[in-house]
Amino acid sequence: NVFLNSELALKEVIVFSVTGQELLRLKLSGKENLINLSELNNGTYLLKIRDINDNYKISKIVLEK
Repeated sequence: NVFLNSELALKEVIVFSVTGQELLRLKLSGKENLINLSELNNGTYLLKIRDINDNYKISKIVLEK
C-alpha cells in the first residue's frame, strides 16, 4: 500500500510502468489516500496524481515486497 498526502484534495492517480504503459487508474477523495498496489510486481513505477484543481504531479516509486 502507498499513502498519498496532499495540501489539496486529490481526484485521481494513474500508475504507469517505466515504459509508459497505464497499469492502474484509481479515483481518490480527500487529502489523504491509501492506494493498494499489491497486484503489481516488484519494480519502478510512475504515479500521475491529479488534484481537485486538475493540477498533476508525477512521482516515481519503487516497489519491493
